[in-house]
Amino acid sequence: MRVEFRAWRSITPRRVGYDGQNHQKDFFVSTQPPQKPWIVQRWLDELLVRPFPHLSLTTAFIILNGIDVVITYTGMASGHLTEVNPIASYFIDHWGLTGMLWFKFGIVAFVMVLVKIIARKHRHLSRGVLIVGNLIVGAVVVYGLNLSMKPVGSPEML
Repeated sequence: MRVEFRAWRSITPRRVGYDGQNHQKDFFVSTQPPQKPWIVQRWLDELLVRPFPHLSLTTAFIILNGIDVVITYTGMASGHLTEVNPIASYFIDHWGLTGMLWFKFGIVAFVMVLVKIIARKHRHLSRGVLIVGNLIVGAVVVYGLNLSMKPVGSPEML
């Protein structure tokens, strides 16, 4: 007689078979196959419990986006800047600062989830996505700072 031992969670003791001398032996045999966690539970575990890859790049990305929000809002409030991104402009026109925050941090959350998904199989590629994202947002921040320091109506602003 062949008995398989498995380390499953649902292990229950059952009496199975006899040994060679007709003595009954107790074995722990699972009555159920291993259960796979629900897809939602698995994704939430992946996104919220496991450590985030490339923490310093992620932190820089979040901080740069926060600086971009502050520069955009102060520049628009003072009349120095206008939003050139049509999607962001739509959110600002319809919901003001709240819309801008929801839009901006929605994009940040989307990129963070994307990086987390990519990092599961290609850690170096997720690092590259964060580096490119930091370079793009960093360029936007530098450009916004440059524009906000120029006087209103100067030829460089047009």
